[in-house]
Formats: sequence, C-alpha cells, structure tokens
Amino acid sequence: LKSLSMHQANAFDPAALFAGRDVFVVGSGPSLVGFDFSRLRYSTVIAVNHAYKKTPHTLHTFYDSSFLTEAAADGYDPATHHAHVLAGKNSGAVAGPNVTLYRRAGGPVGPDWKGDLHMGFSSALAAVNVARIGRASAVYLLGIDCRFLTADEVRRAAALNGNLPAAEILLAGADFAHHNTQGTTAHTMTTQDKERKYKQMAAQFAVYASARVFNCSPFSDLPLPFKDVNAVAPPTI
Repeated sequence: LKSLSMHQANAFDPAALFAGRDVFVVGSGPSLVGFDFSRLRYSTVIAVNHAYKKTPHTLHTFYDSSFLTEAAADGYDPATHHAHVLAGKNSGAVAGPNVTLYRRAGGPVGPDWKGDLHMGFSSALAAVNVARIGRASAVYLLGIDCRFLTADEVRRAAALNGNLPAAEILLAGADFAHHNTQGTTAHTMTTQDKERKYKQMAAQFAVYASARVFNCSPFSDLPLPFKDVNAVAPPTI
C-alpha cells in the first residue's frame, strides 16, 4: 500500500467539487428503501460505502478493507470506478489518478485539505468533513440512519418514498432492517452490539449541528437539524 504523500493530498481539491454547492451525502440506511435515486442525477453527491450501487455520485468514499472485500465480489475496482474515490489509508486501496487516500482524524479538520478527515464509527463523517473542507453551501444526509428500522418503519419509509412494494423486497420476511442493501451485506455484530454502536455513531455527528449540515431522514437518530428531502431533491415528474 502506498503511503499518502503531500503531493497526492494537495492534488485532490475538494473545493473544485463542492465550493458553493449543495452536497448530498448518501448512505445505505433502510430509510431509503424505494427511494428514486434519479432525483439526485443533477446533484453533487458523495456516495458512502455500498451506496455507490444505488445513487449517481460525484465522489465515492469508504474507510476500511472490509468494504473493499465485499465490493470486489461485485466487480468494484477503485482505480477504474467512474467517479473519484476517497478511501481510508489502510483500506487496501492504492493511491492513483482516480484514488485519493486519507488519514483518520478524531474530529473535524480544515479549513484546507491536507489529507486528514474526521472518522469515527461512520464513513459518512469523512464525507461531511470533506464537503465542508470543499466549502459546500449546505450538506444534506440521506440514508445515514444510525439505527435499525422495524418492519413497520420500513413500510412507512417505502410509502414516503412512493414505492411501498420495495419494503417487502428489502425485508424478505425479517422483522427489522439495518441496510438498504440488506440482501447482500450483513453485519457480523449481534443486534444488541450494533444498537450500542449506532448510538455512539449518531452522537459523533453532533459537532456538525450548527454547520449547515442537515438530516433528511425522518427515521434517523442523527442529532442534526431536519430538512425534508422533498424540499431539496423534489420527486421527478
């Protein structure tokens, strides 16, 4: 694995991607079940982890090697991905023209890009941090739920997203959901352990509560101001 050099760190320019723009950070939470991602086709989007399968995106980010192992089975290769890739330094990704590596920081960094990003328990923290370093006008989080959804909540989310049948496809008989790609990506933790980790994860977003960073999922536990996704990414006609 190549080390992150200052030359590479300086070559990646978040401002060129995000300055003055509204940026959507899209995860894979079950609140997005049935969501029409074509609503984001003209937007500036950072796809987090497996969300790259679902949404159009400007940048793809992930942190660890477990993602790369899972995605490789689906044919994913950071070096040839259609969007630029921002990966954790120890992820197994190799720095190159299409791949920038970042070092883990324990809290928000900036204002300039130097190769470090906020990374706690969620890769979405790094996505928010890089959007802010890039001087985004506002950051909207979709599918960063930080909790399990009950079957009833999954159905309500699908209804809000205008695609109720998608709920039963996602649930496949289960009584809860943790992921919008639930059929292909399973957590190794017990449900109880994962719930504890989710609570800790959600709390780490509180540092962005007054920074024009908004939660767009009514089912999320994020401690951020709420913004209705219909107001910032209206349904297509």
